[in-house]
Amino acid sequence: MLLVLLTTVWLTTEVTAELSKVRQAEISEITPTRVTQGKTWGDDEGYFAAAHAVDRDFSTLSGTHTNNGAGWMKLEFGKTHFIHKIVIYCRFYTNWYDPDIEFCAKSEANFKICLNNANNVDVSVYKGEVQQNSCGILQRNQGLEQSDQIYTLVCNTEGDTVKLSKTTTNAIVVSEVAVTSTVRRKEIAEINPTSVTKGGELDNFYADYIKDYDLSTAAGTHTTNGAGWIKLNFDKSYYIYKVVINYWFYNNWYDPNGICATSISKFMECVDYDGNVDVSVYQGEQMFYINFYKKPYKNITIIITPAVRQPELSEIIPTSVTQGHTYENNEKRYAAAHAVDRDLSTAAATSTIDGGGWIKLKFNKTYFINKVVIYYRFFNNWYNPSDWCVESKANLKVCTENDNNVDVSVYKGSVQQKSCGTLQLTHGLEQSEQIYTLLCFSEGDNLQLTKSTGNIAVYEIVVGGVSRVRQPELLEITPTSVTQGKTFGNNEAEFKAAHAVDRDFSTLASTHTDNGAGWIKLEFDDTYFIHKVVIFYRFYTYWYQPDDYCVKESGIHFNGCVINANNVDVSVYQGEANQKSCGTLQLTNGLEQSDQIYTLLCNNDGDTVKLSKSGGSIVVAEVAVTSTARPEFASEITATSVTQGDTFESYVATLAIDGDLSTRAVAGTDNGGGWLKLEFDDTSFIHKVVIYYWFYTNWYDPNDPCVKNEESFRGCVDNGNNADVSVYQGEVEQKSCGTLELTYGLEQSDQIYTLVCDAVGDTVKLSKSTGQFLTIFEIAVIKQGKLRSLHFNPKLCDISFIWPLEKLFIGQQSYIEKHINSKTPFQNVTVLTCLYFLDSWIYLLNCQYSPEPFSHYSVRSLLETSFSTEIRL
Repeated sequence: MLLVLLTTVWLTTEVTAELSKVRQAEISEITPTRVTQGKTWGDDEGYFAAAHAVDRDFSTLSGTHTNNGAGWMKLEFGKTHFIHKIVIYCRFYTNWYDPDIEFCAKSEANFKICLNNANNVDVSVYKGEVQQNSCGILQRNQGLEQSDQIYTLVCNTEGDTVKLSKTTTNAIVVSEVAVTSTVRRKEIAEINPTSVTKGGELDNFYADYIKDYDLSTAAGTHTTNGAGWIKLNFDKSYYIYKVVINYWFYNNWYDPNGICATSISKFMECVDYDGNVDVSVYQGEQMFYINFYKKPYKNITIIITPAVRQPELSEIIPTSVTQGHTYENNEKRYAAAHAVDRDLSTAAATSTIDGGGWIKLKFNKTYFINKVVIYYRFFNNWYNPSDWCVESKANLKVCTENDNNVDVSVYKGSVQQKSCGTLQLTHGLEQSEQIYTLLCFSEGDNLQLTKSTGNIAVYEIVVGGVSRVRQPELLEITPTSVTQGKTFGNNEAEFKAAHAVDRDFSTLASTHTDNGAGWIKLEFDDTYFIHKVVIFYRFYTYWYQPDDYCVKESGIHFNGCVINANNVDVSVYQGEANQKSCGTLQLTNGLEQSDQIYTLLCNNDGDTVKLSKSGGSIVVAEVAVTSTARPEFASEITATSVTQGDTFESYVATLAIDGDLSTRAVAGTDNGGGWLKLEFDDTSFIHKVVIYYWFYTNWYDPNDPCVKNEESFRGCVDNGNNADVSVYQGEVEQKSCGTLELTYGLEQSDQIYTLVCDAVGDTVKLSKSTGQFLTIFEIAVIKQGKLRSLHFNPKLCDISFIWPLEKLFIGQQSYIEKHINSKTPFQNVTVLTCLYFLDSWIYLLNCQYSPEPFSHYSVRSLLETSFSTEIRL
């Protein structure tokens, strides 16, 4: 009887098992910003929409007719990538998801008809409208299984668009299209080195290639005379968990002419030549690093992964973490603080002795808490192999069962608001299997984990709740007015226009398109160069309002909501005149918050941004508009004069301080002309200098030669690198703030550089003698502290000294009095004292004194009293 029962269960499992509908991301996959097609098959946007090609759902299809030249599908990326390969998933026959509705899945004969109709599709890479390379023709076979209908075409071409096209046999129909580049994805808990150095030089194998996230570039060094080493330096000491190294591969290598990819025998030679490398962790006196020793490295990206947990999107930080009875009374090993120290190798643990089985995270105010992520111990490659719980799988099971079944709840004060659920630990062995997410959707000011038997042990707790608040974009400008046409459902409370700019992700602005009312308008106080518009849409996973029609009932309505709110024109206006369309908002079916953020480039002057469409509705959670205006810093000082050496063309020096990040000052380095000088009307304590440089991703002018491809960009970075930045007093250099070390970072945020000076002077000078040009887009000089001048007499003496503040204020006879009174040669000279406040330090410069004032006033009196009519703050 038992045998029959087991057999029945096994057979039932085999028959009813479903193929997953969810497509997993390809290695180094890049996501298009827009997907369009010609004439949608049967005009059925619900079944054959272009967006289905990238929705990661195998059960949906995109389809287009080939009539009248409409047989095309286009994936646009918003910038140029090195397109490595294209993976296309097509409809299959065996166990197709919807055989009762889908004509092509009702019989093998039907399937073959559909296959032939959708065959012979050209797949090409484009830049704009110019074809760069055909990756090949999609030639479908007659295989019936899902695995038979996955096709890979290798491109290895730069471009910003992938296009599928054909002119015959009815249609293009695909289930999914995935495009990969050379971009490496980050590892869990990865940290980045601050610098990479190496021994021997090899042409085109630069050290920085090891950290550029590009799998097609390589760092390499020869081993002659002990030069065979590569070193990754970090800003501080970390617990280094593992090192992941990416090496050459043979199948579909990015450059088929690369010497190691020309044949399998050559590939094996390279492997043998580059093998046997020692990888070690060091802690030096000044630097913490990993050394790759005694071998050359070619075509490698190295990933350093410590036990550091990376912050979650929308994470809130607790102000305190406490627990009941600390396990084994071992505070060093099991302290409550370990639950939030971002170190995955440490644990907070509490036993249930005397009601002590609880851990509490307290926040500074009430938040809407949407999720809690808990990290637990895993088995494979655990950080501490001597841990009893990972010595065997049996031990791990004991620990897991002892730590299991923990209630996780949101509280306001001592009142429970909602249980997010029970932490049910599994026996999964991998790190990824020991990360648990519980949904809360409740307001509260603290989170509590509780149980009554066994123990609680957690390695990290992450609370997501601040995600309702949108952080400002870099260089965002704020509209003075936001209006829309007919508010959706006339429901101003839920859908008013102001919600588009309230920086709250959980609110929506929405308008009907009836009678031309489908528009939302953001007006600004002046004409700006509008760089980009960033639009945030409703997302599905962990949406703030689980009863929202578009996200309830397992999300069956979400796709319909996306289609209804899709295809919105976004344009820049000057008054009522349309200046330029930034593009069409093409929403995808992505379920995560990060999937529903859309960027459209405008790069045009205007005083208004308008969203408009003629069918369906417009729905947005947030709209952010950015310009090229550099923000001012607190305590920034303005130069009264800016000059440079040999001005190149029309790139004059004043463009470095015009507040516009799209303009630049350029000085040629020939004949000593590579310098830029900012002069100020007074001496200041100069704390730091902030410099803005070119960036690559979404640069203001796509025709700029420095951003036509990443290679050109790197060339411009190399050319503008290594400028000295120094503080001067008149013509005398006081201190070098450092050398401007430009990186190959592609994003705008990567190209902002801060050099700390902490020096007194009236001039900042940048200079270089190598490369062709000194190029600066913007420079900001920031002072720190206050300058207070107490004027007595014009004569000066050059005595400079520094003391901690607390020493200066000890007693009536201060240290400064004693110091000054000891300088007998100057006893009859009266005083000019400049006091600079920097945290707890005072700088006294160019001091002139007479012993008479100091015998009657303490230093505190000097700070509070003027001995002349002029005090400057």
